[in-house]
Amino acid sequence: MSITSRYEVDHSSSLAKRFAGLAMSYMDDPTTVKNPDAQVPLENLFRILEMYRYDAFEDEERSGVLALEGFGSPLPLMRAQKSSWHTQILDALEKARQAAFPSETKDVAVQRLEDGLRQLSREGRIADPLANSVRGFFTTFAASI
Repeated sequence: MSITSRYEVDHSSSLAKRFAGLAMSYMDDPTTVKNPDAQVPLENLFRILEMYRYDAFEDEERSGVLALEGFGSPLPLMRAQKSSWHTQILDALEKARQAAFPSETKDVAVQRLEDGLRQLSREGRIADPLANSVRGFFTTFAASI
């Protein structure tokens, strides 16, 4: 008897919210960020920010010579269903950016957030005034998911 669920449940937004909460807790208690396990949520937040920066939440759709259609392949073309797993995360990211960095472009805001995550990871703290903006971003992000 299988102990796994018969249904795949998407926990992406819950994980993103958890990562944001952990980042804020690391800002509150810098000693916790020195734990090697603390790097995992920070790295995942960095990845989420990169996906946001480059609008890379969707998988590519193969076409042209990469597609199997029209080449007499005995393999059926498997088209993935369009997934909306990212829409809640994307909306929360946009809301948080507008709240924490209202006059900055998305690219500049992401760069500043990534700089803050790097400082937190390496030094255990984020220098002011960037710390306030980063905290505001992740607070709004976590509350919006």
